[in-house]
Amino acid sequence: MSTLAERVKLARDRLNLSQQDVADATGMSQPSYYKIEKGLTKRTIYKRASQGV
Repeated sequence: MSTLAERVKLARDRLNLSQQDVADATGMSQPSYYKIEKGLTKRTIYKRASQGV
């Protein structure tokens, strides 16, 4: 199974969006989104969201 980081990057690439585009659409900063995409965040809310919980 791919990681959350891999899945969000793949989705962003498929939609031809920048990290800033996604960050703006989700109401977060680009550095915060970068951390999610690189797998650097420890926040469980992101992990739960990716599992549909």
